[in-house]
Amino acid sequence: PMIPDQEGRNRKEVVDPKGNKLIQNIISSAKGGGGFTNFLWEKPKDVGTGHLSRKRAYSLPFNPWGWVISTGNYVDTVDLLVSNLQRDLEKKMIFHAGVLFAVLAVFITLGVFVSLYLYRHIALPILKLTDGLKQISSGNLSHRIDISESGEIGEIARYFNAMQGSLLEMLSKIKQLSSELMVRADRLEGLTSKSAGNIDGISEAAKRVEKASDFQKAEIENARGNVSQLSL
Repeated sequence: PMIPDQEGRNRKEVVDPKGNKLIQNIISSAKGGGGFTNFLWEKPKDVGTGHLSRKRAYSLPFNPWGWVISTGNYVDTVDLLVSNLQRDLEKKMIFHAGVLFAVLAVFITLGVFVSLYLYRHIALPILKLTDGLKQISSGNLSHRIDISESGEIGEIARYFNAMQGSLLEMLSKIKQLSSELMVRADRLEGLTSKSAGNIDGISEAAKRVEKASDFQKAEIENARGNVSQLSL
């Protein structure tokens, strides 16, 4: 026993410094169907020192023998256990929080790399294609798209550059044909002017011939008149 000199003595009237008749309270809690009792008591290490600690007991009746069975723990011991549990729980929470943050950091980093990859290999080539179409539609047929990507986007870029080359070649041929047409038009204009000059000369000669013919006709008529007068 913890206190050998109290063995076999009736301690029903034991009172703690706060006036709690702890044995009677324990019996009353048991008779009420079971319950807790708070009181002050010495720990095993403090026996005989007068140092008391808070204790909480739980009691139940054992009806077959008419006994009251009680057990208890010192509150500061329970508090220490709870504190240790809380400390362990906090450590675990901090550890799991660290793991969670590490996982989140990894996912965020992966998300950034995936975003950069998608931007570089999908979004940026599409923006280049869009800009190329704008350049071509505005008349800048010399614009080419610099895309080294493979796959569908790279194939579209290659077809775009091929189209751009075909348009340039077609434009060059159109310019060459236009130049040839201008030269031929100039030649035709020169021939037309020369022909017009020749036609004007022929018209002038025809007028002179007509005048000469009229003059000869007049002379003939005059001669005929003279002959008529001579015959009279």
